[in-house]
Amino acid sequence: MVQKRAERQKEVFTQWAQQNHEPVITPGGTDTLADQASVVRNPFFGMAGSPLSAYRFLAYVRTGTPEYAVLSLALSKDGTHWAWWKSNSTTGAPEPVLKPGDSGTTNRLNSPHALFHQEKMYVWSSLYDGAFKICLATSADGFTFGEKITVLKANTNSTAFDSLTVQAPTVLLEGEKVRMWYIGGKSVNGEKYYSLGLAEYDSLTATTPSYRSDALFPAPGQTMPDWTKRKIGFPRIVRYGGKYLLFFCGQETTDAWMIGLAESDDGLVWKMSKEEPILTPSEGAWNSFTVYSPSVLIRDTASTEQASEDRSGVPAAYGAFMYFGGSDSNTTGAKAQTGVTWSPLVS
Repeated sequence: MVQKRAERQKEVFTQWAQQNHEPVITPGGTDTLADQASVVRNPFFGMAGSPLSAYRFLAYVRTGTPEYAVLSLALSKDGTHWAWWKSNSTTGAPEPVLKPGDSGTTNRLNSPHALFHQEKMYVWSSLYDGAFKICLATSADGFTFGEKITVLKANTNSTAFDSLTVQAPTVLLEGEKVRMWYIGGKSVNGEKYYSLGLAEYDSLTATTPSYRSDALFPAPGQTMPDWTKRKIGFPRIVRYGGKYLLFFCGQETTDAWMIGLAESDDGLVWKMSKEEPILTPSEGAWNSFTVYSPSVLIRDTASTEQASEDRSGVPAAYGAFMYFGGSDSNTTGAKAQTGVTWSPLVS
């Protein structure tokens, strides 16, 4: 019985609804980006005096352009209909809540991960200012953030798997320990290689890791499926059913991403849950070229959320929801948007 239940739960995260509906978060104004979202339950929901109190869900979203990308805040009452927290009255573009630096530069913020703990919102992201690093900013209200603090840079050991770059953080808080997985890259004879790594911190306020792993996934010598052989990226880790679940992206030969799933008992040793990708581009749709940057939200109790379906046919209340970025082209100026897919949970 336990084994069958585990198999059914595994199916939840490997079998997702087909993606032919419209994106749920789209760029505003002249922006081309509205992707790489970190979606969380709104901790300010119902809180007297909070401007965000009417919304059940928040999403920190990469917006702007590939040359200058910022993080903006989107709000939703049901998880499928989204609106920007604030937009520019002249251009219609969403106002940023976090910036990498002055506009007009090639600085950019990517791959946010949000976590709320003890009356404070923590948002990690990749900051590129000539080199990738991972930074952290905090907010007491969800939209006013303090100064960004660098928490991880590329490894100074030139032979390390993350000596070229560190990016795309995904974070879990386990007791007082902060576990931050990320993508590290290195260059060997002009070829670039990317793997998942882990940095651990003794507290949310620590800026130096107490532990830093070697390459975890793929680990040295680990065989990976063909659709990941060019590179992996955009990890998102959740814990469910006693397992660490790693949603990640892979490329085979081109810039087109697909999304796959791996699992682990300890967050260190990983294996593929399914050899094939769990989400691929949809022919003829807004995401016909690529799908990437998953953000998984598990809504395992209906609670007071009213079950309904939106214009996309997405159930609003119950199940596992995966938000993801997508585009129908890799040409300059192509829109990058956010969609959602879902899978029902099993008892």
